[in-house]
Amino acid sequence: MVKKGSKATFHHQMVLVEPLSSKLEIVPREGMPVPKDPSKRGNLRIKFNIKFPTRLLQSRRQGLRNYYNHSLDRSSYFITSYDIPSPL
Repeated sequence: MVKKGSKATFHHQMVLVEPLSSKLEIVPREGMPVPKDPSKRGNLRIKFNIKFPTRLLQSRRQGLRNYYNHSLDRSSYFITSYDIPSPL
C-alpha cells in the first residue's frame, strides 16, 4: 500500500472474469489503530460488492466480445490498483 496525503493506493491484481461479487480483501496492519496500543494497527478489510447488469444490448454484448477476443493488451483484463481513503 502506498500512502500519499489523505489517500492510500492498494495495489492488487485480479482477473476480471472471475466472480467478484462480495469478494473480501484484507490488507495487513493498515486498518484502525489498536485501542490499547495506538502505534499498532489492525487489518484493513475491503469488501467489494459488484452488481452485474441483468440485461445488455446486443450491440454492447458484441462490443465486449470484440474487445476480449481482439485485445492485444492482455493486462487490460486485470484490476491493478484501488484508491482508498486513508485515516491519517
